[in-house]
Amino acid sequence: WALASGTIPAGVPAMQLGVRKDGLIIAATSSGPYVSIDDGNTWVGHTGGLTNPVCSCVGYCRDGTVLLGNGATIMRSSDNGFSWTPSALGLNSDGATNDNYFIAFATRANGRIVASRKNFTPFVYASSDNGHTWVDDRVGNFANYNGLNNWAYTSNVYGDLFAAVEYGVWYSLGTYNAVAEQHRVLMNMAVDITGPNPTSDESAVRFTLPESMPAQISLIDCLGRTVWSAGK
Repeated sequence: WALASGTIPAGVPAMQLGVRKDGLIIAATSSGPYVSIDDGNTWVGHTGGLTNPVCSCVGYCRDGTVLLGNGATIMRSSDNGFSWTPSALGLNSDGATNDNYFIAFATRANGRIVASRKNFTPFVYASSDNGHTWVDDRVGNFANYNGLNNWAYTSNVYGDLFAAVEYGVWYSLGTYNAVAEQHRVLMNMAVDITGPNPTSDESAVRFTLPESMPAQISLIDCLGRTVWSAGK
């Protein structure tokens, strides 16, 4: 291990790190969020829009929007963490203090985001519109609890949600539909006409994907043989 604090002030605790699929890293610290675009070698602090510098957790929406646990509220950024706006619509803040801070975010396979909160009611929220609005997500057995202490949330590729709380590990099965997800990807991808065509030496193949994801593209001749392939 090597210290990768860059320009983060010495002695400032980093509460949580969030890594987006494109490599953007955001550190939630007690003096605000710090952003790195070079694998953590250097960091830049961006507190524009924050009234409270203490940050506790970081999450990402499927469209790339950044979510930040900022005391008793949630902040959003659509410009890679450079500026922040409140995302408090639907959050209960009556009587909340900075001790009732948000602890973790988890994004399910269908894009639904879950946010957990320390020792407050409701203690878990969900958003289906990239963090614009939130609803109480204490469904099922969670509906029997108030002020439950949360520690960590995570989700797998099938959309199942797992929660580490003071009464053990809980899970919520997702509603991920592999066929529907495949249809969504196929309907939002495109391959442009290869050009120049005909060509003797080289040709450009341009394609568009609905979001950042692993991809493989292959050229197949009229006999069904793969003559070129790239990606994964």
